[in-house]
Amino acid sequence: MAVNATPPQALQLSKKHHAMVHALLARHLPGIEVWAYGSRAKGTAKPWSDLDLVVFADPTQKNASAELREAFEESDLPFRVDLFV
Repeated sequence: MAVNATPPQALQLSKKHHAMVHALLARHLPGIEVWAYGSRAKGTAKPWSDLDLVVFADPTQKNASAELREAFEESDLPFRVDLFV
């Protein structure tokens, strides 16, 4: 499920958390295709479930991908974000 075209409720996220995820993606990897998978994409998430994302970044964006991962870890999101790049 494409994250940039997905409404917050489809990923079982609040509007605030959805906006935070989008802001971090836009800041670190603008314009990159990102897909969600796992329990949040299937609609079977629990409140503590992580958000699984596939990021289709170019190999030259390795540093930006690492910075994005760190930004998610340091964010105020109440769930973990797992990135597969």
